[in-house]
Amino acid sequence: MKNRFSTLDLVAVVNELRNLIVESRVGNIYDVDTKTHLFKLSRSGTKFTLLVESGIRIHTTLFQWPKNPAPSGFSMKLRKHLKNKKILSISQLGGDRVIDFSFGYDSPLHHLIIELYDRGNIILTDESYTIVAIARTRTDQNTDVRFAIGENFPVAEVKPHCGILSVEKLSKLVENAKATDQIRKLINPNVSFGPALVEHALRSCEVSTDVRINAISIDKVIESLTLAEDVFNTIKSQKSNEGYIIEKVEEVLNSDLSSKREVKSYVEFHPFLFKQHSSLPYKTFPSFNNAVDEFFSAIQGQKLENKAIQQEKQVLKKLDNVRKDHENRISALNRVQDESRSIGFIIMSNLELVENALTVIRSALANQISWKDIAELIEEAKSNEDPVAMAIVNLKLELNHFTMQLYDLDAPLDEKSQKPKAYRVDINIAKSAFANAEHYFNNMRAATTKEQKTIEASSRAFKNAEKATKQTLKQINVVAKIQKSRKVYWFEKFVWFISQEGYLVIGGRDQQQNEFIVKKHLRRGDYYVHADCRGASSLVIKNPSESDYWRTFPEYKDGPCTVPRRSIHKLTNSQFLEEFSNTSPVIITDSEANSHFKSLVTKSSILAQYGNKTIVLSTANRNSYDKFSMKLSDYIQNSFQPVTLNLSGKDTLYFFGDNSDDEWQTLYKKFSIPSYSLPGLKPFISFGIAPPGSGVPFHFHGPGFAETVFGRKRWFFYPPHFKFKDSGDESTLSWLTYHYSKLAENEKPLECTLYPGDIVFFPNNWWHATLNLDESVFVSTFYS
Repeated sequence: MKNRFSTLDLVAVVNELRNLIVESRVGNIYDVDTKTHLFKLSRSGTKFTLLVESGIRIHTTLFQWPKNPAPSGFSMKLRKHLKNKKILSISQLGGDRVIDFSFGYDSPLHHLIIELYDRGNIILTDESYTIVAIARTRTDQNTDVRFAIGENFPVAEVKPHCGILSVEKLSKLVENAKATDQIRKLINPNVSFGPALVEHALRSCEVSTDVRINAISIDKVIESLTLAEDVFNTIKSQKSNEGYIIEKVEEVLNSDLSSKREVKSYVEFHPFLFKQHSSLPYKTFPSFNNAVDEFFSAIQGQKLENKAIQQEKQVLKKLDNVRKDHENRISALNRVQDESRSIGFIIMSNLELVENALTVIRSALANQISWKDIAELIEEAKSNEDPVAMAIVNLKLELNHFTMQLYDLDAPLDEKSQKPKAYRVDINIAKSAFANAEHYFNNMRAATTKEQKTIEASSRAFKNAEKATKQTLKQINVVAKIQKSRKVYWFEKFVWFISQEGYLVIGGRDQQQNEFIVKKHLRRGDYYVHADCRGASSLVIKNPSESDYWRTFPEYKDGPCTVPRRSIHKLTNSQFLEEFSNTSPVIITDSEANSHFKSLVTKSSILAQYGNKTIVLSTANRNSYDKFSMKLSDYIQNSFQPVTLNLSGKDTLYFFGDNSDDEWQTLYKKFSIPSYSLPGLKPFISFGIAPPGSGVPFHFHGPGFAETVFGRKRWFFYPPHFKFKDSGDESTLSWLTYHYSKLAENEKPLECTLYPGDIVFFPNNWWHATLNLDESVFVSTFYS
């Protein structure tokens, strides 16, 4: 797993930070641990948090990182010198992993040097690079330069950028290396590209990364390095680069113990999709800075998840041990039953021989012959081939037992020896031969009864253990993660509430806030309310503005409309039943029944009312649906970017259905379902919110209506008899981009774009797919 920045990563993030936080002012500085610091920044009303982990990384973060309750001495020094100053510039020193931040007002007063190599360091200097504070005092072993307070930071001695190697230098390196060394191990220490870019360049030039030095020409190496330099310069010249996180997929057992789930973990992060990663699962981010933030913030959760997987294995092992113990107990009792039954029948088959042996032993004991002499007498009788003595194998007179070797006269002969099978049987001297057989039959019956009780008890114990295991697995699967910072809304500093109609009402806490509300937040169309008494709060009822609504995306174009459109004022229920209920989809327009509901689901209203509520998200594919949970505010604010073409249906999260508890039902009751009836069927509502570019690929189910409340939504229909050959995982956006234009006219689906207030009816078992063209809010009414 990649766990620190390369030089290429540093080049990419410096460009992004330069455009993002230069001219921002330092509000405060906190330390997470001895190596990690948070810089609170603001610029033109926008706030940022810069995270610096010396030796590892630097980027802005949207996550809430735990801060030390008491700042360290080093943090206090940083606060003393940098607080309220502006970041004037950000630059990389030479070609090394060192960043130079300059702070001041109009001209630099301080420099903050961040070292991201080896153990790392954070060094604060004055304008002439004299060290004022340092996180780690050290002496460079190669240059003997001391890094300590009062010393000068050696800016001029920073390692320069090492790009394409000259033919002479490369030839010399090859001469000094072993012929069996790998070419990438020779190149990596001598260039600034980093191992990932070097491997990409070699692969792009069709050179194996494991090739030996003696198996490649110098020209091929130069060609690879030239390509690497081009990629490096491209990334360096751009203000922002896309970020990529490479993933690893593993399968683990679910808490139901019968199915498995895929667990994805992050492996690497890069500002470029290298050739060696193009065939692996990966995530794309709009900027490398965002990708790094997501990567490191998720690592903690992944560590906990890996720990949880190990705990799962231990819990499942305990359950398996209970199962094995249950099986071993039953198996042992079965053996006792079989042995006791067999021995009982063998004694009955050899009743006379056993009785004669009992008579011999009892007579010897009655005559007070010593145990040793009895054994000698039996051995003497064996030498005379006495059948009774030959059957006695061992004396256990201290237990009042002796052992006989008896043959199962009723069983078939052994194939090799052609003799009956022999058994060694313990005989109780105090009992007759028949009583000894009865003793073994009693043992068999007792083992049978015990087996039944053991099966019942073990079954209960196993069920309890399985129930406890499932509960433990559920608890283990709740993985703690570093949470993203919740956006604090501007109105939360006032007294505020959201009315039942969805209007935001704000009021001042004191006279100063009263005046501020009137001057800053009272706009045309708002209502001002004030009680006719001294000291009363000034209240403003805000009428929703355009910024309170969901965003539109004109780049997603409407399609043609080949579905019948009818006005709700002209389509009667009988006409609907006759023309469309079983035969064709229809678009119903001009409905105003849900104008009140619309005011309740503006972006600001839905976030204020339900932002902290945990919702269930589904993947947008046809055949199977994975479920994920997150807060609604996190979904809307952080996972609501337009869906990209490279995302499949199973990688697209979709808020629709699965959210029907009492709190949501209160909202659903404000929604008016279409007035058209479907005889014999009952309606139920599903509410959805989705980003542009998302949608569900072709699927079918029972009949229903879908109303678009906000945004535009494109629908596609095929009749029930249509056959699909796809996997059901390709997204609607991908299908529309790559396949739709290749369809013949008679192969194209019925389609239409719905606008806010439009309602579509889909008949029973008609195939349909959806594509959200804007940030969309919609409600479906299903019938069953």
